Amino acid sequence: MKACTYCGKEYPDEATLCAIDRQPLHPVVPPQLNPPAENKHSMLGIASFAISIVVGCLLLVLFLIAGSLNAGRAQTGQLYPGQLLVGFVMIFLWAADLAAAGLGLASLFQSGRKNIFGLLGLVYSSLTLISSIGLVVLGLLYVSRLAR
Repeated sequence: MKACTYCGKEYPDEATLCAIDRQPLHPVVPPQLNPPAENKHSMLGIASFAISIVVGCLLLVLFLIAGSLNAGRAQTGQLYPGQLLVGFVMIFLWAADLAAAGLGLASLFQSGRKNIFGLLGLVYSSLTLISSIGLVVLGLLYVSRLAR
């Protein structure tokens, strides 16, 4: 089936020009009733990924700050007032990382969505939690051996 580009009148496939206004004819393309739906990324997964990356970077900075403060404390032999603040910030970052892991896990159960960011967020936040808690445990073991 062909249609006139000017008036829209339809003609058989063999026709080349419109009988009314002598305009060229073009094939009629039937409209698609249901175009294929594109799966979008899960917003929960994107949030999980972003939070896990930010928390990982902040934990790294926090460990560097705590290390430099502790090095200063080791030289003077005094307690520094930032210990409490460093501890509270670390607990807050662990809670944020746990929330990122929960968002990543929740995004894996969303149907009809791409879940690569959720999986990456879950993996990154889990690795960040495990490694930072492991570093704290190693530090506590080291300090307890020094105290003996």
